[in-house]
Amino acid sequence: MDQARNPNWSVAPRLRTVRPAMVAVLVAVAATPNPLAAQDRPPVEPGQWYRNAEFGFRIRFPAGWTVAGGDGHIRQQATHQGSTIVVLVRDLVSPALMAAARREGGAKARLSDRELEARLRQEIDGPKLRIEDYPDPGEGLEIFANVEVLTHRLDRLSGRPALFIHARLSGSAGAAAVRGEQIGYQIVHRGVLYGVQAMAPVADFAARRASLERALRTFSIEDSTVPPPTGEPASP
Repeated sequence: MDQARNPNWSVAPRLRTVRPAMVAVLVAVAATPNPLAAQDRPPVEPGQWYRNAEFGFRIRFPAGWTVAGGDGHIRQQATHQGSTIVVLVRDLVSPALMAAARREGGAKARLSDRELEARLRQEIDGPKLRIEDYPDPGEGLEIFANVEVLTHRLDRLSGRPALFIHARLSGSAGAAAVRGEQIGYQIVHRGVLYGVQAMAPVADFAARRASLERALRTFSIEDSTVPPPTGEPASP
């Protein structure tokens, strides 16, 4: 049977081994200054909706928070009194994954690069009905002396399947000492991993958790076919 026409054929039978470490990235950046100039990022008023047209997401940061751009996988961040909210975006279809998929069957199936990428994104998305289908919530935290993943469970965010993570950690991020708790969500959509996460010092976390959770719940991935809710801007 022609593999290119067989819907059951997988271009990447070991795709589930891809494990980006999103939690560690958040904590490392939370204690470091923004390396990008303000003019390199769109202006954002505290308490207003931030929308990213390139990656198709929106979030409302709390009023009074300092909003700034990010670097690398971090697309936007806000800070206030030692607390941090960060939006991370990582494309899971890397050149290395494309090359591996071509070796494992893409070449034999005579798929073009565009067809191979489309197949990979479809496989990466999947139904997301199991925790195992998401990146390991504890992976990549080895740089911290103490890490404890308190909870990770399947949930939903803005109507989409999501992985909820609650962790406590201490150690160093760059030149700064870190001892905090964080909550966050991971969503995989069209082969892209979105992470929205919030951290506060351990002593303040219980008092701030409700407000942090409300801010995280405003995050949404936008599809061009779905109009924004009433009261939100129609364009960035």
